[in-house]
Amino acid sequence: MLKSEILNAREIDGHMVISVAKHKTAWQYGPAKIVLTKTVYAWLKLFMTKILPQISSHSGSSSAGYAFLTANGQPMESWTDNEGITIHVEESEPIR
Repeated sequence: MLKSEILNAREIDGHMVISVAKHKTAWQYGPAKIVLTKTVYAWLKLFMTKILPQISSHSGSSSAGYAFLTANGQPMESWTDNEGITIHVEESEPIR
């Protein structure tokens, strides 16, 4: 998810909707929609604009366009929900 996607969220029916273009099934379903309450979106926007710029892995990184990075400043690769949650981050073994 890109920072710009979060900051460009649209208000629809009293909720904030973030459209995420790059995801696993985008070719088939188009952008994923993440729906947040206005309060949660306000906290997320505050985090994106005030806190993230102070974290060294986000400032000056070649991955600076991504909203969420790993501890060493790389974009997170994938999150999959298959019978529980399997998280793949970098080249580590999946966590189940």
